[in-house]
Amino acid sequence: MFDLFGALATAVRNKFLGNPALLAALGGSTGKHARRMYFKKAPEDEGDFEQFPYVVYFITVATREDTLSERGKVLNVQFNIYDSDEDSPDDDRTINDIYLKLRAAYNEQPLTVTGYDHIYMIEMTAIPIPTTDDTEQITVNFEVMLQESSSSSSSSSSSSSSSSSSSSG
Repeated sequence: MFDLFGALATAVRNKFLGNPALLAALGGSTGKHARRMYFKKAPEDEGDFEQFPYVVYFITVATREDTLSERGKVLNVQFNIYDSDEDSPDDDRTINDIYLKLRAAYNEQPLTVTGYDHIYMIEMTAIPIPTTDDTEQITVNFEVMLQESSSSSSSSSSSSSSSSSSSSG
C-alpha cells in the first residue's frame, strides 16, 4: 500500500514539474520556485523560502474497488493552495489562476504512476477555506483510480510460479 502512495506522490510531482503553465502560476520553473509544490507539508520559514504562493498535496485515503476485471485502488489526493491575502486586486486572480491551472493539469488528464495503470483522476471538490491570518486557501480534492499494472502482475506471478516449480523439483 505504501509503495502505491509513494508511486502516486511521485507521479503527481512529476506532472507538476512537466506543466509549464502550473509552474509559472506558482512563480517559475527554476531554482527555489520549482519547489513550490510540496508533499505533506511546506518547509518552515527558511532564508530562501518565499512563502507565497505554494501548494501542499497529500494522499488522504485508499480503498479497494472490485468492480473492474481486476482489483483497483481508489485514492483521494488533496491539494491545498495557499496565497497571500494582501490588499491587492491581483491576489484573488492569483489563487484562482493557480486553481484553474492545477485543475487543467490533473482533472481527467493522464497520469503515469510506476507499477500501476491509471484509470482516471477526477476533481471531486474545490473549497475556498476561510482563514484568520493574512492568507487565502483553496482545498481541491481529486479521486484517482489505479490498477496494478498487468505487466507487473504477470511478472510477479511468473516469478512466483518459477520459484515454486524450482523448489518442487
